[in-house]
Amino acid sequence: MCKSLRFIPTNKSKYYDKIKLLKKDSYPIGILGDDIEIHFLHFSNAEEVLEKWTRRKKRMNYQNLLIKFTNVID
Repeated sequence: MCKSLRFIPTNKSKYYDKIKLLKKDSYPIGILGDDIEIHFLHFSNAEEVLEKWTRRKKRMNYQNLLIKFTNVID
């Protein structure tokens, strides 16, 4: 089952030093469990993220998942 998503301020991210280098406007950062950070770069606020997250989570087939990781911050 999918863990709860909670949000943290940008300055609480473990990648805050690298985020500052992007010079990107603020964006929502979600935490799954205790340690998985998800950076929602294409969303403007947490409410929008939660709406889409909840809707998409209902469609997930936990028996057939493909997970893709990306690292754009070196």
